[in-house]
Order: sequence, then C-alpha cells, then structure tokens
Amino acid sequence: MRPTPFKHVGLFPEQATNWAWVAERRTLLGVERPRLLNLFGYTGLASVLALRHGFEVTHVDASRMALTWARENARLSGCEDGAMRVVLEDAPRFAQRELRRGASYHGILLDPPHYGRGPKGEKWQFERAIAPLIETCSGLLAERGFLVLSTYAIGTSPLALGGLLGDLEGGEVEAGELALPEEDGGRRLPAGFCARWWR
Repeated sequence: MRPTPFKHVGLFPEQATNWAWVAERRTLLGVERPRLLNLFGYTGLASVLALRHGFEVTHVDASRMALTWARENARLSGCEDGAMRVVLEDAPRFAQRELRRGASYHGILLDPPHYGRGPKGEKWQFERAIAPLIETCSGLLAERGFLVLSTYAIGTSPLALGGLLGDLEGGEVEAGELALPEEDGGRRLPAGFCARWWR
C-alpha cells in the first residue's frame, strides 16, 4: 500500500466479496489449473489471490507503474518469479487479440476505470467501451466459467451492469453494490457496483 496523487492506496477492500466469490468458483470449475484473465489488473491483489487459489493468471494493465507494483506485490506475497503472465497492453486490444488466437479463460475479471488511456494513446471511456469489451470477453470464456465486472463509474448502476452480463448466453447473473462495512455498526460505505456472471 502507498498513497498516490489520485487518492488510491493500491488496495481496494470493498472487492473482498468478489475475491471470496472467485475462490469459491475455483472449486466448482472442475479443472486442475483454471485460467484467469485480469483485465485492468492494476496493483495485482486480485491476481495474487487467484494465483494462491490455483489459477493460472494473465494480468493485463496499460500502466507500466501499475505492472511494476503488481510484480512487487506478487514477490512480497511469496509468489514465484514469473508465476503470473504480466502484459502491458490496452485491455480491449489484448482481449481482441486473444479472441483471434482462440484463447480461452475459465474466469475473467474486469475492473475498468471510468476514463483512461492505453500505452499507445488508446482512449477508454466506460460508457462507450464496456459493451464491446463484454462481447469480446464472452468469446474468451470457457464452457464452464465466470466473469466479474466491477466499476466506480459515475452514471451506471447495478441494474445496468446486470443487464450487460445478462446478454451473455447460458449463465446466471447477480448484481449489487460494493460496500465497506462499519466496524461497530450496521452502516455500510458505498464503494462502487458489481455484477457477476457464471455458468
């Protein structure tokens, strides 16, 4: 963890329910070494946890700084050097290339920003780019698999995210809010939205 100029510290505890859900899905896949694609992987906590639960992980981010941070986090967490495939790339471009190659993943994590730029100046804007990316990802999913979409994007809702994933064939969808529970009370601090799809 460390402060950044844009208020992140590299750790997102509201994602803990997603991490637990992914670990639970791992046991249901019936595959010895399932493949997981973490697009917009950032500092790598979700990737490290997936490694520790037996996934073969491909970690993709468009920021060199984030990838350096992710590699450092993997090393500090006791993961072997090179345990995860780390790719500096624009997430939609990487997903399209993997689709052309005929790649397949048992799990895909998407935690995109509202707005961003790829390493070659590619523009990402959530409202315009998320539906085509979901469509590409649907072609990458194995017969038994899952997709988790979370966002902090303004102007969307759990209903909208659930609708996006509901268009994927043959699976089940759940959607809701990410939140941080108050330690000594019943209140929760809202921290984004999430939808999960699996079959």
